[in-house]
Amino acid sequence: MKKILIISLLLFTLCGCNAKADNRESEVKQSEIKQSNSIPLAATGKYLFNADKMETVEISGDALLKRRKVEMSIKDTWKKEKKWEDITLEIKRDKYGLSISMNFFSDSSGADFLSGLGETLDEWSAGPKKGFYYQLAVYDFNRDGKKEIIVAGGNKQDILELSVFQFNPKQTGGRNNPKSLAYHVIKGGYKSYVNEKNDICVIDNSGNNVAVYPYKDN
Repeated sequence: MKKILIISLLLFTLCGCNAKADNRESEVKQSEIKQSNSIPLAATGKYLFNADKMETVEISGDALLKRRKVEMSIKDTWKKEKKWEDITLEIKRDKYGLSISMNFFSDSSGADFLSGLGETLDEWSAGPKKGFYYQLAVYDFNRDGKKEIIVAGGNKQDILELSVFQFNPKQTGGRNNPKSLAYHVIKGGYKSYVNEKNDICVIDNSGNNVAVYPYKDN
C-alpha cells in the first residue's frame, strides 16, 4: 500500500506535531479553525466519527483486550453494479497475537484496514489501548454511489485519529488494494462529524473550536 499521507494538527494550541506514521508535515490554515457556539446534533453522537446514513461498528480497547469483538452485516452496492451484496464490518483481537484486525469484506474479497491507525494503537504490538475506542464505518462522502471507508481511533477526550479509504469489495485480484484518501491525527480532538459540504469537522476537547478537514487530501 502506498504511504499514507499524514496531516498532524494540534487544535488547542494550533501548533503542528509529528505523527509516527510519516515524516512529512503539513499545517492547517488559520481560516480552517472555526469558532462554533452551536454544535450540530450529529456531533453529539456516541461515535468517534458521526454521519447521517453511515453504517458503523465501534468497540472499546478494554473489550478488545478481553478478546471480545464486534461485527455488523450490511447490504451494499455500487452505482454501476445493481446487484446487492452482503458486506461485513468486523473489529476483533487476533486469535494468537496481541494485534487487532479491522476487517471489511464480502464474499468476493476484503481487506484489513488496521494500517489506517498508528497513534492510538500500542506502539509495540499494534494492539488496543485501555481507555481508547476503535471504529470502522462506511459513508458516501461525494455521493457517487461508491462508499468510502472510515477508520477511527481515539479516547473521546483529547486525541482522535481518522483515515479515509476507497475500496471495492466486488473487485477481485491482486490490484484490489485499499486506496488511502486522507489521514489525520488530531491532538486535542474529541469527536468528529460531517457537515453539509461533506467535510470532516473535528471538535476539540474544549467543545468550542471546530476544525474542518476535506475528506480527501489534495
